[in-house]
Amino acid sequence: MLNSFFKQFRSIRVQIRFGFGILLLLLGMILAISFLSVSQLQTTFEETVTEASQIRELSLGIENDFLLAREHEANFLNSWRVVGFEVVAAEEVPANEANLAAARQKIEELKELVGNSNEPEFVDLADTIEELSPLLDEYERAFQATVDNIGARSQTDSVQSIMRNELESLQASAELLPNPAFYRIVLQIEANEQAYLGTSQQQYSDSVRLLTGQFKRLVETSAPSAVTIGTTNISEELISRMDLYASSFQELVALEEAIRANSNLFRDVTSDIRTFTSDIGTAGASIFAEAQRNLVAIGANSRTLLAVTGTLAIVIGFTSSYLLARQILRPLSQLNEAAEKIGAQNFEEKVEVSGAEEFSVLANTFNQMTQQLRDVLTGLEQRVRERTRALEASADVSRSLSTILDPQQLIIEVVEKIKTAFDYYHVHIYLLDESGRRLNMVGGTGHAGRHMLAQKHSLRVGQGMVGRAAETMQPVLAADVQREPNWLPNPLLPQTKSELAVPIVIGEKLLGVLDVQQNEAHGLDASDISLLQSIANQAAIALSNAQLYAQTQQQVEREAMINEINQKIQATTDVRTALQVAVRELGRAVGSGQVQVRLEQNEQK
Repeated sequence: MLNSFFKQFRSIRVQIRFGFGILLLLLGMILAISFLSVSQLQTTFEETVTEASQIRELSLGIENDFLLAREHEANFLNSWRVVGFEVVAAEEVPANEANLAAARQKIEELKELVGNSNEPEFVDLADTIEELSPLLDEYERAFQATVDNIGARSQTDSVQSIMRNELESLQASAELLPNPAFYRIVLQIEANEQAYLGTSQQQYSDSVRLLTGQFKRLVETSAPSAVTIGTTNISEELISRMDLYASSFQELVALEEAIRANSNLFRDVTSDIRTFTSDIGTAGASIFAEAQRNLVAIGANSRTLLAVTGTLAIVIGFTSSYLLARQILRPLSQLNEAAEKIGAQNFEEKVEVSGAEEFSVLANTFNQMTQQLRDVLTGLEQRVRERTRALEASADVSRSLSTILDPQQLIIEVVEKIKTAFDYYHVHIYLLDESGRRLNMVGGTGHAGRHMLAQKHSLRVGQGMVGRAAETMQPVLAADVQREPNWLPNPLLPQTKSELAVPIVIGEKLLGVLDVQQNEAHGLDASDISLLQSIANQAAIALSNAQLYAQTQQQVEREAMINEINQKIQATTDVRTALQVAVRELGRAVGSGQVQVRLEQNEQK
């Protein structure tokens, strides 16, 4: 029987079968060990990566929500004087509160995630996360106090209203006194008060205090006749009103200093929150690095086990081991190599495994896991970059608008800055005419913009997307213009695929429409609406300021011209010369080549 066995064993087929049986046993052991190791690797790695990614995303979300809240705070503080407290507060304060609520929600999610985690590093973050909520509460209280202070200041019976009434009364009384020094001091007080309200600089408030004291001393040292109107001596009334004005001004200064102190607190809280979110993000990165080290350690253990079983397989039969190793060891080696490369942060590595279905599934799962990790990290970084770029571009546009007082230059700057910053296909601006029925194009980019300006392009209110935005005073978006029934094609802009029209509004008044076009379908979305609405609001304020400045300049020039003509007429010595000067100067002022003056003489009988 033994001889029969050896005889059969000489057969290559039997030897291969015997060797294959042993190798199959070893293969089963290898597969079991490898499957358990890789399963453990996959499970641990996925859980750690998911938690680290969630923590990083939540920390970035908290920081972004807080920065958005700060942006609405800045809009409120920069706009309430121009637009009005009630209008700006109704728009910016709820938006600020909504962003803070979103940040708090993310903090709660972060607390829950850390509380359910088994990673010691995540548990250590609990104290840091607990400090975020008090910081947000402190910021919200300070901002609400600032809003309340400004609201109190804006009321008709507020300190500023009392101060204004007293100063107007003083100015009216001082103008009637024979000594012009009283009136001059009151005007100086008013100028320094306005300078302080515009700049909040200490030197102007000090000047107001000095001038009020000077006014009172002048009243006290003046002769009774110098402070008498008609038969009434008003010295006590002047001192009383000046005292009330001075005390009201001091209350206003204290209010401004409180607002300024809260602004400093806003900056400190922002710095603390950024520090904490940075610590949380760093902790997430540390956990991710630890997961990578664990991945390498598990890979090393897997290689050790594979080496032992491989040695046994070689002892049994080199040929069979070699043939089988190509089908078993190579896929595992590829997985180990891929794990090492991923551990070295090479997320572009892809495992190509052929042969047994289990290894293919495992390789596909490994590849999917790597792809998901790469997508998560890439998506987070891309969103952060895009949001940062949008905020920086919006801030750049805002800085540019705040320095321009010429309306036409302002419009050109707006369209060029928006097109350059966000790489839009075309940008142009329409302004509402005096009739309120038509929108005239006043600025546009590129050749198409210059051509339409030359043609004095205009639209009716309600016509097309631009007209509809003006009519409804709401943004109008066409993600795909081919599906928009009210879209008006422009032969000068043949590549337009999507369009967004945003009204330029200040308070309840429509100034015009900002229109943006993109050469990709769905190239514009809700994020563009939010961004361009913010820029449109800034442009509305800047346009209003520029128009007010231009009107003021015209008024100053007109008054200067009238004053000059009056001086020339007063310098004449007879009626004839005075009439000649008046005719000549009026003709020159109105640009007329011929001016006549007719005198009629009434005969008395």
